[in-house]
Amino acid sequence: MTPEQRAALEAASIKMREALQAVAEAPDETTADELEALEAEATVAADDFERMQAGFERRAKAAKAIEAMPAAPVFPEARTPGPVTTGEVRVGAEPLTYGRTQNASQATGHSFLRDMIAAAPPGGGFPDAAAQGRLQRHVAEMGVEQRDSTTVDTSSLGEMVPPMWMVDEFAAIARASRPFANAIGSRQLPQGTDTIIVPKVTTGGSVHFQNGQNTAVAEQDMVTGGTAQAVVRTIAGQIDTSLQSVEWSPINMVDSFFLPELASLHANRVETTLGTGTGANGQFNGIIGMAGTQAVVLSTAALTAGSLYSAVANGIQQVHTNRFLPPDLIVMHPRRWGWIVAQSDTTGRPLVVPMMQAPMNSSGTFDAPTSEGYVGSMQGIPVLVSAAAIPINDAAGTTSDVVLITRKADLWLWESSIRTRVLYEVLSGVLTVRIQLYNYAAFMADRYPTAISSVRGTGLGTPTF
Repeated sequence: MTPEQRAALEAASIKMREALQAVAEAPDETTADELEALEAEATVAADDFERMQAGFERRAKAAKAIEAMPAAPVFPEARTPGPVTTGEVRVGAEPLTYGRTQNASQATGHSFLRDMIAAAPPGGGFPDAAAQGRLQRHVAEMGVEQRDSTTVDTSSLGEMVPPMWMVDEFAAIARASRPFANAIGSRQLPQGTDTIIVPKVTTGGSVHFQNGQNTAVAEQDMVTGGTAQAVVRTIAGQIDTSLQSVEWSPINMVDSFFLPELASLHANRVETTLGTGTGANGQFNGIIGMAGTQAVVLSTAALTAGSLYSAVANGIQQVHTNRFLPPDLIVMHPRRWGWIVAQSDTTGRPLVVPMMQAPMNSSGTFDAPTSEGYVGSMQGIPVLVSAAAIPINDAAGTTSDVVLITRKADLWLWESSIRTRVLYEVLSGVLTVRIQLYNYAAFMADRYPTAISSVRGTGLGTPTF
């Protein structure tokens, strides 16, 4: 299991435990509807954890199977016309149709993109039955591995869920990924909806001491007014390339570049808009600057570890005071965490020290060096770094970054599976193929905006070391 997978699984486990704890510790005055909502949230968190754990275990088994696979194909496939069959799909010793070999820089014997074109060739040519069979097996495999991965266009095989390694593993342009989105965890986007609406209670009930026996009991009907809304967005990208590059170039130049590059961009775009999206031009309404959230202004001319520590403590108490539940995540830019780790006391001793040293009187701890994801903790709360979600030009376009304090269970992200398409008609006159990658997603952070506090201001300008 990769470090990213371990971090995601740990985040899902924490979320599940918190949801179950919320049910177990619900006060006696909790209404039936409120308790039902807590139980539903716990069920979703438990299902997400089990699904993620099972998926990682299947991927590990598939990776071992690929490593043990012989160099030559075990079942050669004829390229003669014939009936399209899905074949038998087994999870375990049988490798994935479009998996990895022992050499992670190359794919196995068949090209996903090449088969997509061969299955429905340009100009109405005769389809390659073997390619269609491999794609159909891939659809079944993804249904087992990802549960919700399906193809919409099963007749032409023009739209497919890409192999998992194309989305999870890539080495293209260095680009920030989506650790914050992974920490939140995503729910399966419901079919047939373009807006998710959650009513908000504006007036709660009433409980008071009874003024003597046989006197009126306090009463107040609950009133809803306004809603929290998450509009379903489409996140898409495309690359045009020559038909020759798909049909004749080495596999590692086709499958290991085009779709991984689009997947990298997709992850970066999701992460960026979770933090700074404006809600305009098809973006999410991001957390930073969202109406109703809380802020701690840090405008000191010379930032110190003590002043930042106090500001973070202020943000934490804001969530305690107004959400009445504890925050469980601090998000900052990698450069800010690097600055924090570099701080020391007057005798030169570091203020943030490795966990392995069993620290005493430290302002924070860290584990192994990490570029993105969980890096350590401050004030008992896990710290996550994200270069995409946290801007470095905050505060009217200056060079300031932001420190977020939030509660993951109050941030809801829905995502569909990622889909791909290969289109050859659009630019067929010059033998150009268009490769597209897209999915649908919705983000809701304004159910409880008081669960979000941000430390902002000119004091968080470009750090010096």
